[in-house]
Amino acid sequence: MTTRASPRRLSIPSEIGVLGAVIALFIFFSLASPFFFNPSNLTNLGRQTVLLAVTAFAMTFIILSGEIDLSVGSVVSLISIFIAMTLRDTGSIPLAVLIGVGSGVLIGSINGIITVIGRVPSFITTLGMFSAARGIALAITNAVAIPILNDDYLFLFQEARPLGIAVSVIYAVVLFAALHFLLTRTRFGTSVYAVGGNAKAAHLSGIGVRRVKIG
Repeated sequence: MTTRASPRRLSIPSEIGVLGAVIALFIFFSLASPFFFNPSNLTNLGRQTVLLAVTAFAMTFIILSGEIDLSVGSVVSLISIFIAMTLRDTGSIPLAVLIGVGSGVLIGSINGIITVIGRVPSFITTLGMFSAARGIALAITNAVAIPILNDDYLFLFQEARPLGIAVSVIYAVVLFAALHFLLTRTRFGTSVYAVGGNAKAAHLSGIGVRRVKIG
C-alpha cells in the first residue's frame, strides 16, 4: 500500500512578506505623488522613523525573552526630558547622553527586578511604570515643552548629513547592525531566544534566566 504525499506548500518567511509590503507601498506612493521620491522627503521620512525604529530594536529583545513592556513610550518621553534639561542647564552633550542612557538603563532595570525578582507580571509592572514615568514627566515640566537649542547637539544628532544621508538614520542603521550581531552571533542572543522559548528548559540547561530577563 502506498501513501500519497501531500503537496508541498510554498512557504514564504514572514520577514520577506513584510519587506515585500514595504516595497509595494514605496512603489505605490512613488507613482501616486511626484514629490514622494524626493531626497528631501525621503530624508524627512527617515528622520521621523528613527525614534520608532530604535524603540522597536529595544522591544525586540523584551518580546523575544517572553515579556512585554507597556511603558516604553512614556519612558522615552521622560528620557528626552532629562536630556533636554541637562543641555539647557549645563550645555554638556556628553553629560546629556550619559544621563539619557543611564536613566534608560535604570528604569529598565527597575522593571526587570520587579518582574523577575518580585514575580510581578511584566504587563502589570510596565503598566505601572507607564503611569509613573508620565506623571514624573508632567510634574517636572509643568506640561510645558523644553526646547533643545544646543546647536552642536542638533548638528550631531539631527542636522548633519554625511553622504547626503540624515545622521540619525546612519545611527539607527549602525545600532541595528550591532544589535543584530548581538542577537544572532553571541551567547547572550542565544540565551534570549532560549529563555523566550522555554524559561524552565533554559534554566535547566544552565542559562541564567533572571540575568537574561533583567538584562
